[in-house]
Amino acid sequence: MTLPLLETLRLAAADQAAAESDFRRASQQRLAALVIDRERSFRRYHLLQAMAAAAVATPEPEAGVTAQLDAITRLTGWSPEQAGYDDMPARLGQLAGLLQRYVQAVPAAAPLLEAELRQALAAFEAWYRAQFGADFFDLMATESPSFQPVVDF
Repeated sequence: MTLPLLETLRLAAADQAAAESDFRRASQQRLAALVIDRERSFRRYHLLQAMAAAAVATPEPEAGVTAQLDAITRLTGWSPEQAGYDDMPARLGQLAGLLQRYVQAVPAAAPLLEAELRQALAAFEAWYRAQFGADFFDLMATESPSFQPVVDF
């Protein structure tokens, strides 16, 4: 014998289980997207940090750009054997030249150069993605710690 009240409670419990499952799935997807965004942001930061260090250490403009391109090559592992490597100096050279000017700029010029730097980086990222079907910063991939819940209900 099935009592109507028990059937109503069973259906309510099943609905709650489905809602919890949907929430967990959506949370996992959102967390995965946040992890990717965080990794990409830190890789972008580390790339520009390495380039800026090379630019500061080599104040002569042409040599500074070369030093930055060398730093990028070391950081990403991108080598002459890889497809598209020959295009790298031209594509990243603009960004490196802007960064070279930026590290030596007077403070009043910095905001304008920052905007140009952001545009140049975005243009390079878009070119790389279109050319290779991947994110440039994946070249800098390292094992990233992932979130693991201590208690799973």
